[in-house]
Amino acid sequence: MLLVTLVIWIIHGIICFFMLIGWHTKLSSFLVFFLHNSLISRNIWVSHGYVSRSNSISCSTNPSSRGENLLRAALFWTLFLPLGKCYSVDNLYSDKKWKKRQTGEARSYQVENGSKGKWSTRVLMGRLWTGTKNFFCEGLQTPTTDSPQGKKFNVFNAAAIASVVQVSFLYGFSVVHKTGDSWGVTGNAVQLALGLDFFRLPMGDFLLTLEWMFPGLLYIMGKGTLYWEEFGFYFFFSPIFAEPCRILGSIGYIAMHFGFAITYISPPPLQTAQ
Repeated sequence: MLLVTLVIWIIHGIICFFMLIGWHTKLSSFLVFFLHNSLISRNIWVSHGYVSRSNSISCSTNPSSRGENLLRAALFWTLFLPLGKCYSVDNLYSDKKWKKRQTGEARSYQVENGSKGKWSTRVLMGRLWTGTKNFFCEGLQTPTTDSPQGKKFNVFNAAAIASVVQVSFLYGFSVVHKTGDSWGVTGNAVQLALGLDFFRLPMGDFLLTLEWMFPGLLYIMGKGTLYWEEFGFYFFFSPIFAEPCRILGSIGYIAMHFGFAITYISPPPLQTAQ
């Protein structure tokens, strides 16, 4: 039984990686959605619980288990979004002309650098450079036209709207619950969180040192987090400069969560009230 569980875990991880790089994106998205629901339905120890008022343990079977519901919805909407059209392996190799363009650029690199041979170092470097440049420079565009840069596209459907609204609700309503004095009055929420030695990471120690050197730094970070959660999602709905605003909003939330991850360990998923 343990071996079967281990095999399923490995398969789940491999398929998640395929979805990450965008290889057979539609199929990978469906399998990740299926395996995730299967996992949290059978193993309460990996569920995202919450502190219950009745000294009971919350698990994924509880309708109030917010983490699973959020991830389930996000994975569900991905089934109806063209994730494979951007920054994906499917995008890079979706058209023969795209392949020919890569081959032509690699040959140009080979000629310019005077390299010979199919597997020479310079040829391999040329192919690597071409693939990397195309992935990042043209990844947001569909390579299905004759133009060198492809064709930009927008996605406007129920799944796209639901995804944006879901993210907005997540952060917008999280601010509603931040009513304590540590957020609105004293502004020392970050300092209190980093004061828990058991959950603090080395980067958290570094921030406390900076706070000692530059008093008020953690206050600014706490207020910045609060205001960004409250107003950051408005960038997704900007009627002007829509593309750069959405990119800015996405980068802002990614940076915020990256900061959480390197400074603080989240408490265990299953907790009971004291």
